Amino acid sequence: MMAEAMGMPVPSRVMIVGPPLLQEGLAALLARQRDVEVVGTTSMHEAVTVGERLSPDIVIMELAQHALGAPAVVRSLTNIRPTPRVIIICNQCTRSELTKVIGAGAAACMSWESGPGQLQRALSAVRNGERHLGPKIADLLLAGGHSPSPATEDSGGGQLTARERQVVALIAQGRTEREIAKELALSPKTVHTHRTNIMNKLHVHNVIALVRRAIQLGLIEV
Repeated sequence: MMAEAMGMPVPSRVMIVGPPLLQEGLAALLARQRDVEVVGTTSMHEAVTVGERLSPDIVIMELAQHALGAPAVVRSLTNIRPTPRVIIICNQCTRSELTKVIGAGAAACMSWESGPGQLQRALSAVRNGERHLGPKIADLLLAGGHSPSPATEDSGGGQLTARERQVVALIAQGRTEREIAKELALSPKTVHTHRTNIMNKLHVHNVIALVRRAIQLGLIEV
C-alpha cells in the first residue's frame, strides 16, 4: 500500500517451491530485487496448502527429474484464487515431464543452466501476463518434432506471411513479445497482433501447441 501511495510499483509476491537449497538460493537472489517480495518457501508436497494460505502472485517451482505428482501440483496451484503464475525451473527433466507441467498450466519454463538473467526475463514475462520458454527448454521441446508431411501444408502454414514466419521462429526461441518487437523493430502491440493471427491460422491456443504445429508444418528447422 505504501509503495502504491508513493507511485512505486507494488512488488510481486513470490513463493518458492523446492528443496531447502533451492529455497535459500533463490530467496537470497530475489532479495536484491525491488519488484519482488518472497512471501514464503515450501516443499512440493506442501505447495498447494501453503499457496492457499499465502496467495502469492508468482510461484517458482523446481521440476526435478522423475518428480511424481508435479503436474497435479501445478494444476492445483493454478486453481487457487487469485491465480498465481507458475514458473518452472527444470532440473534434468525429460520432454514428456516438461510437456505435462506446461499442459497443467505453467506460465514459464527455464532450465537450471540458464542463470539469473533468464529468471528475470521469466519473471518479467509472467508479470505482464505473457508466457516464457527459456532457450534450452525450447530446444528440448523442438527435439521432439516430426518432419512435415505434404498434407499438413494446407492446415495453416501456407497462409502465414513472411513476417509471421519470423515471429514464429522467435517465439520458438523463447522470446517474449517485447523482445520480438525489439528484434524486428515493431511495436509490442503489432507483435501481439501477429501472434494472435498466427494462432488463429494454425488453429492452436498456446505457445507449446504453436511450436509443435510450426515444426510439423516445416516453419521451424529442428
